Amino acid sequence: ALTAVLHEGLGGLKLKAQMVKSGAASQTTEAKPSGGPAAEFARIREELDHAVEEYADGHADDAKQHVRDAYFNNFEGLEGRLIEQDAELVAGLEEAFNAELLGLINDNAPVDRVRDKVEAMKATLAEAEKLLKQSGGEQGEVF
Repeated sequence: ALTAVLHEGLGGLKLKAQMVKSGAASQTTEAKPSGGPAAEFARIREELDHAVEEYADGHADDAKQHVRDAYFNNFEGLEGRLIEQDAELVAGLEEAFNAELLGLINDNAPVDRVRDKVEAMKATLAEAEKLLKQSGGEQGEVF
């Protein structure tokens, strides 16, 4: 549980640093697209699908940016509430986003391996979404 909390905190700090760097830190939460957790999960899946498409087209840097966007702009906002439900699931998704999937792209893995990893992540994301629905959870925020 401690490791999961530390991962969450590190992810939150990275998100805040990215927001400051891009100038988004001064925006209010109202500027973020609404729709609650279901919309966040949908955006994550879309970003991951775009990552596979970009990678298949030979645009590894764009693919990595889609992975980062999925994680920092969407998943990070769900972590606060999700970690209460299943810290191991959150830690596994963080590793999948930040190490495994990006590692495959960095290593120029075959497109099928990247696609398979994304599909496995989407299955885990569906599990996470179900947990939030069952808990009646609102979107938790790291900050």
